[in-house]
Amino acid sequence: MESKPTPHSSRPNERIENTLAGLMFLSWAIMRIASAEDIDRWTLPQVTPAFVHLVVGGLFLIRSTAVLHGDATTLALCLPSFIAGGTAMTLAPESHLWPSHSQALFVVGGIGAVVGMTYLGRNFAVFPAVRKIVVNGPFRLIRHPIYFFELIMIAAACLTTGSWLHGLLFLAAIASTALRIVCEENLLASSEPYAAFCQSVRWRLIPGIW
Repeated sequence: MESKPTPHSSRPNERIENTLAGLMFLSWAIMRIASAEDIDRWTLPQVTPAFVHLVVGGLFLIRSTAVLHGDATTLALCLPSFIAGGTAMTLAPESHLWPSHSQALFVVGGIGAVVGMTYLGRNFAVFPAVRKIVVNGPFRLIRHPIYFFELIMIAAACLTTGSWLHGLLFLAAIASTALRIVCEENLLASSEPYAAFCQSVRWRLIPGIW
């Protein structure tokens, strides 16, 4: 199911951008493990994001050219979801101090996110863009399974302390992810295959709720 190209919608240097982004994520994966303290290096909260970054880097290196990109406003509205997730991780304690339930939940979220990314394959994106619409795997259940599992990872980080600040961060992550989904779907509305996908998969994030 392919979207029809829109004139001037793709960037001539996108292949270079993808390569640089891929190498950046791959370096993050390596540096996360290499720079960690010995006591934290091979803990699940340390290895899981490194593995996610490794997959993201690989997908950037192979991904296809977008038919249509989001504009600057769309990109700006998506940024708060990254900030909320990153802040939750920053405020979490050192990896070896995470309680077992947070570690288990974090791994579940990481594995789920990687599975969703793998199904996207060459159509993977971080910011909203129109490529081939994927309708199999976890995308048969909800439209945005990767965001669902990312929220599970953020919830796991927030549960490490149970503080009110972490609670507010998780609420902010939910709200900013919902905004990100709306922005993404507004862009994807230009794709006829995505409109058909929305007809067959009703729920965006949580079945029975939204």
